[in-house]
Amino acid sequence: MNFLDLSRMADTPRQVNQTAEDDFCTRLHAVGAEWWELPPSFEDRKHLGSEQFRCDTLEACFEPKIQFPYLIAWSEVEQVACYIAITQADSRDQAGLNLYHNAMDMDERCAAIMSPGGHWCRCKAGCPDLKDLAWRTRDRGPDGCHDPPLYIVDPEDPADPEQEL
Repeated sequence: MNFLDLSRMADTPRQVNQTAEDDFCTRLHAVGAEWWELPPSFEDRKHLGSEQFRCDTLEACFEPKIQFPYLIAWSEVEQVACYIAITQADSRDQAGLNLYHNAMDMDERCAAIMSPGGHWCRCKAGCPDLKDLAWRTRDRGPDGCHDPPLYIVDPEDPADPEQEL
């Protein structure tokens, strides 16, 4: 919810600013959102007669037009993506899936993803499974699949506060 900039406590009104709406859609794309045809077409359900319109939820009667096959999160601590195939997560650890869906932040989601055997992904080029996601500012570029240099702060040297290891 924080990643999408949505309130957990109240309805978030739709953005009237097109730039803000586009940014929201990009964040949705970054987490592998499903794309639905709305309004749904009931043509394929005509054989059900009066029951064709009886759906408790959209998911009960229709499939998304585009469904991303992975659970994904963007770790704030690691500054990378973590992901697992939904089928793999579903078959291994239902409790982990519950943790994923109830996580308060992306790092908790990564912990739930890594528990049943998820993967870390440092850049788009290194993870062809995630090539269709919007990487926003997380992609380290064509040569960015290596680990970035590690910096430490040297409190003894105020002239050179960062020292590369």
